[in-house]
Amino acid sequence: MKEAAENAKIALSSSTTTEINLPYIMPVGGVPKHLVKTLSRAKFEALAHNLIEACKAPCQAALQGAGLSTSDIDEDEIMMQALEAGAEDVVPQDDVFEIYTNANDFSAVREELEKLGYGFLSAEVSMIPQTTVDASDPELAEKIERMIERFDDNDDVQQIYHNAILPEVEEEE
Repeated sequence: MKEAAENAKIALSSSTTTEINLPYIMPVGGVPKHLVKTLSRAKFEALAHNLIEACKAPCQAALQGAGLSTSDIDEDEIMMQALEAGAEDVVPQDDVFEIYTNANDFSAVREELEKLGYGFLSAEVSMIPQTTVDASDPELAEKIERMIERFDDNDDVQQIYHNAILPEVEEEE
């Protein structure tokens, strides 16, 4: 189950939805039961929100314990060190930085930044499109979603990447 959750998190970094499929999760009355659920990025973020919020206080305490605050973090210095380590881009996001690099340089950049004392909330290789297609037209978006679902239903397909910018869909509870 933990592996399925990690795979869903990774899939949602490049897609708006993913399917969690755990066959034979448990027997009920001698009959194997399966878990098949579709998870949207919005729902995942809502589920993870409390966990992320719970991490903020310990991070603030660690900064205070070190005699630092978020204002003491020099954004330019982090950017320069990451670029010198081989990163291609550094994007500030709230109290964290997203660092982008070529997949071939990923390990070297991470190791160099760890040597400099930086920690990572997450570090993963992900496919990011260089060009995107606007799929705000509902008919086009529906066709793309159907195509993605068909690929996802194929057991031989391990991961699906696309460059469509799909409209966010509100998840019903």
